[in-house]
Amino acid sequence: MAKAVTENPHGTVENVVFPVVGIEILNQIIAEYEGHELNYENTQIAEKKKRYTGSYRRMMKPVLDILIFKTSNPNCQPLLDGIAMVHKYLIKKQVCYPKTEIIPEGLKLTGPWKEMLVEDEFGNSLIIKHYFELFVLQKLEKALRNKEIWVEGSYRHRNPDKDLPQDLTEKLGYYCKKHNIPDRSEDFIDPIREELIQSLVKANEFFCEYGSLT
Repeated sequence: MAKAVTENPHGTVENVVFPVVGIEILNQIIAEYEGHELNYENTQIAEKKKRYTGSYRRMMKPVLDILIFKTSNPNCQPLLDGIAMVHKYLIKKQVCYPKTEIIPEGLKLTGPWKEMLVEDEFGNSLIIKHYFELFVLQKLEKALRNKEIWVEGSYRHRNPDKDLPQDLTEKLGYYCKKHNIPDRSEDFIDPIREELIQSLVKANEFFCEYGSLT
């Protein structure tokens, strides 16, 4: 069709497109997409799901078998429950999660993800496994980056409580001297406050002198 159109840019649809494609095929395309709301976010999600299903998903089982995710934040517990749910059904054959499976609170598909649900013959909403897995993985990525969730035995994604030396309280002066930082908050804040005051004084003097200028 593209070749026919470019070779006959001044022709009509009836004379150029229909002989190549056929009105029946065009009607089938219209019928297929009629009533479907296509938007950029949905297309992105579908494309990510395609790449995930075709390639990355095969790595999920060994990763989830080995890594132990933990959190000190109660608000992140639903995400850990979601990871456990993904692990539980990862190698099972069904396309959707059973209706009896309770989705952890806070992991309900919302926004463009909500359109990735399907309905059974009774009108009940079912969650497609691959979409839910991808949804959980995106939330996990953000939680790991923010250190809301950590990985047992990992250094990069370690427990944030271990980011600081365990003997910091006893050896605060030693560590401050080692890293050339003040050991008192006032020594750190006061110079900044003074610099800010001087800048505000200069700004005030300037506007008092030239305030009438427009």
